[in-house]
Amino acid sequence: MAVTVQQRDDGILTAVAGQSRFGKTTWVIDQVRESGAQRIIVRDPRMEYLMALNGENIRTVRELAARVRDIGTGPGVLCYTGPDSGFDAWARIAYLWGQLWPCVAIGEEISDVTSAGKAPDGWGELIRKGLFYGIHIYSITQRPAECDKTVWGNATVIHSHGFSLPIDVAYMERVLGVPADRIKSLEPHQWIERWAGDKNVIFGGPGA
Repeated sequence: MAVTVQQRDDGILTAVAGQSRFGKTTWVIDQVRESGAQRIIVRDPRMEYLMALNGENIRTVRELAARVRDIGTGPGVLCYTGPDSGFDAWARIAYLWGQLWPCVAIGEEISDVTSAGKAPDGWGELIRKGLFYGIHIYSITQRPAECDKTVWGNATVIHSHGFSLPIDVAYMERVLGVPADRIKSLEPHQWIERWAGDKNVIFGGPGA
């Protein structure tokens, strides 16, 4: 099937961080629902998106590749719930599917499958090149300091929920340019975000 790139808006890479139970996954799910996206591919280790978005439970890389091939440019919500060892293949498949026609690619708990150095090959390619094809990417983590630097360097939006661990607070203080106390003071479902090239930060969530 030929790749069609005409009439595509640029994709957005949103780097989402926050400690457990502070609402980052709920926020992403709400964003995807509100967007009306019909083509979604998720690394879904806890099956949260599978349930929230009524997706297909894809347990192996082979099965994921087959479903992408069958769907082509059509709609689908594909939730890969297989082992961490399939992450880079998941990213490669997401990139190929997005080249056929724009999709939303959601990588949950990226610190489990990347490190603070260079991104794994498939994930790095998705991050660096996917936006050209109109792929909207969400990279989500509880431990921002342990994620690959490619995400933070290429993010269109940095979106942070609350943290309490000093190492994570310090990291988000640096990438957002806000005082550490402001990050530590965030309550569940409150957030701070900054868009690339904009010095202003946005505060949101209940009571923010």
